[in-house]
This record gives sequence, C-alpha cells and structure tokens, in this order.
Amino acid sequence: MSLIRTRATRMASRCCPEMTPRPDAALEENEVVVGAGTLVPPGKTLKSGYQYLGSPARQARSRCDKDTSYFHYTARKYAELSAEYLVKYQS
Repeated sequence: MSLIRTRATRMASRCCPEMTPRPDAALEENEVVVGAGTLVPPGKTLKSGYQYLGSPARQARSRCDKDTSYFHYTARKYAELSAEYLVKYQS
C-alpha cells in the first residue's frame, strides 16, 4: 500500500481541487482547476488560468471566460446555501 501525504499544499483563492490529494510543497495559484485523480508532484506550481489533468499533472487547457464566471457563480451559491443551512439547522 502506498501513502500519500497531503499537508503543506498552498491553495490560492477560487481553486477547484476535485478531491485530488496533493503532496508536500505543491502550490496552486488563483482560479486553478485540477481534475479528479490528477497527481501533483512535490514542488509543482499550478499556474492560474489553466485546467490540469494526468499523472503527473500537466496543463490540459486554458480556461475561458465561461469557466471564470462559473467560479464566481458557484462561490456565491455555496455561500447562500451555507447561510440557509445555518439559519435552518443551527437555531
């Protein structure tokens, strides 16, 4: 069995990690999308504005304006749902 350590990864704002483990010292800049199952090697910097896939992680494509607007939409929607949940279940 292999062990993947996932501590010490720095993720900037508006990242979409897709539940992918990251090793030590990986860095994600703003608005990065990492596909499910993508392996990010130690010390790898994922540049803003790209989607990363594969093992090891590589730039699959640059993001378009539609992708960026979806980031903002989902962040707002998540905040709204979180507030609704707190009002409904925490009182």
